[in-house]
Amino acid sequence: FQAVVSNKNSRFLQAEVDHLQWREYFGAVIGANDAVRDKPDPAPIALALASAGLQAGPDIWMIGDTIVDIESAKRAGVTAVFVRTNPHPPVWGDHRPDIEIDDLWQLRRLVIGIANTI
Repeated sequence: FQAVVSNKNSRFLQAEVDHLQWREYFGAVIGANDAVRDKPDPAPIALALASAGLQAGPDIWMIGDTIVDIESAKRAGVTAVFVRTNPHPPVWGDHRPDIEIDDLWQLRRLVIGIANTI
């Protein structure tokens, strides 16, 4: 199960997903105002998971590139994966990521490595 959880206006987010023809890749596309509160509240992640009948836990990954994504993941009780998109490291507050990666190629290698151990 894959989902998009964004603070982008839901109407625009839905239109982008449709324009890019990505709808088939995601079980849920959650934008701003779709949940009772937006990120960093955990409500959007919970809404995405509920749409698939899933419960939050360490086996669920939230992959993001902002401090808000990581805070939302930690508050939701899922594994927080931070993709560095800026050469300057963020100043982490109370919520540090569980995994930090440099780019999506590294994410791919990580996932393949895990899959090969199963």
